[in-house]
Amino acid sequence: MNFVRILLVLAVLVGLGGAGWFFFFKDRGETNTPSVRDLRPPDDGRFRWGVQVRPNALNRYSEELMAEQLDLAKELGVSWIRLDWHNYNDFAWHDRIVDMAAERGLHVVLILEDIGAPTDSPNFVSNARTRSKEIAQHYKGKIRYFQLFNEVSGTLLKGPSQPGTDFTRDYDQAEYAKIRDWLKAAGAGIKEANPDAKLAISGQWTHTAVFEQLIKDGVSFDILGWNWFDDMGDDLNAPIIAETAHQKITLLDKLRGFGKELWITELNTRPGANGQDEAKQAAYINEVAERIYEYQAFKGLFVFELMDQAEVGSKGGANEYYGIVKFAKDSSGDWVIGEKQQTFEAYRQVITKLNR
Repeated sequence: MNFVRILLVLAVLVGLGGAGWFFFFKDRGETNTPSVRDLRPPDDGRFRWGVQVRPNALNRYSEELMAEQLDLAKELGVSWIRLDWHNYNDFAWHDRIVDMAAERGLHVVLILEDIGAPTDSPNFVSNARTRSKEIAQHYKGKIRYFQLFNEVSGTLLKGPSQPGTDFTRDYDQAEYAKIRDWLKAAGAGIKEANPDAKLAISGQWTHTAVFEQLIKDGVSFDILGWNWFDDMGDDLNAPIIAETAHQKITLLDKLRGFGKELWITELNTRPGANGQDEAKQAAYINEVAERIYEYQAFKGLFVFELMDQAEVGSKGGANEYYGIVKFAKDSSGDWVIGEKQQTFEAYRQVITKLNR
């Protein structure tokens, strides 16, 4: 009898052990394929290194070209991409890009300026709310971060010479009211669909007064992005926003005072008509990206942008050459991805150094 009991005990142990090994290896296998939840943007305090990606950068779109761009972003070392919404009615087109990004562990910040609700159209407020809600609902669990508007301040200035530090003096009040209402509506639509979503808007240079007014007027957003280029200098702590006999308020002071999470949403040098000065661009990104990180005020930085823009109609104008990867032509005359600029490696090294 004792011998039989011993055999039974051994049989049970072996069975349990086999089950344990099965679940052990099953779990190990499953961790190799991240779930949707695993791919949601981390909110653990890590710095967000990113780059702007444009699906139509080469004047045409294909999944192969998009995959090549996303592979370059992954090689660069970023974990985030900024992506413009291009066509409100074409969810399938955007779905494939979002899925390809997720396959590479790249988190998407979706820019929603162009959702078919321009402020000069009828019913733009209700359309902005409806369409932003549908987009947020569609991508719930895949995209959590939405940029509602890019360079709000520049859009509303009375003229390019306005410093943007005085709301009444520097901004078009009628246009401001439209943008304010659009932002409220689009933000409300997103939050209805996904209360956990994060909303961003952005400005540039010293154009701070409009954000002070938006906050006063009840526009809700979580992240204030700032676009910064070399003609603005190399130190966000240098421009003086306000000064009294006893105090100077710098741009960085002012941005910190808004109480929002701060990102640099665009960083680069201004190109010339024939392209970038590669050495200058690389040196600027290397120096300023590290300085911004060391401010300990910003939670993310996005270089603008990954690819030079063959889509720009001028085919030789300065706006084409913000990329850190060049475009080229193949034997058939089609635009293709070209060589990496020096800045590609410079930015990659900054990320490697600081991504601790």
